[in-house]
Amino acid sequence: MKSTHLLFLCCFLSLTSSLSAQCVVDAGKDTIYCSPNTLLTDYFLGAAPTAISGTAPYTYQWSGRMYTDQNGFTHSAMDYLDSTDIANPKITFFEWDPIDENNDFAYTYQLLVSDANGQRCQDSVTIRFTQWLSTLDDCVFMDLQAGTTVSLRN
Repeated sequence: MKSTHLLFLCCFLSLTSSLSAQCVVDAGKDTIYCSPNTLLTDYFLGAAPTAISGTAPYTYQWSGRMYTDQNGFTHSAMDYLDSTDIANPKITFFEWDPIDENNDFAYTYQLLVSDANGQRCQDSVTIRFTQWLSTLDDCVFMDLQAGTTVSLRN
């Protein structure tokens, strides 16, 4: 009888250990920069850690909407990142296309993560470089959350 219980317990533990938690991914905070020239050299996408839960190792796939600029060239996330298959790729390039309604460069990156068991999770992050703030002379980086009050003085 004890051996039957022990066998049942071993099978139960084996089964539950093969079930893993849903993976969770964080592509990073949506961010607005004053000028692409000042912070472009050290901005990386993704949080730390970018993926949690699930079963390591993880595979990463960064993408973004493809668009055609005014010269007829088609662009994708590969044109702006040093890699599209790592947790924290570096932004390596930008251009003033695509321009949004605020006359800013804005690009949304999507991140799809798969864990070792094939579970998939996704998140996105929008990076914006604004021309407006760069005309204020000195650029100040602030982490603004909903409800934050900011005063602009001369």
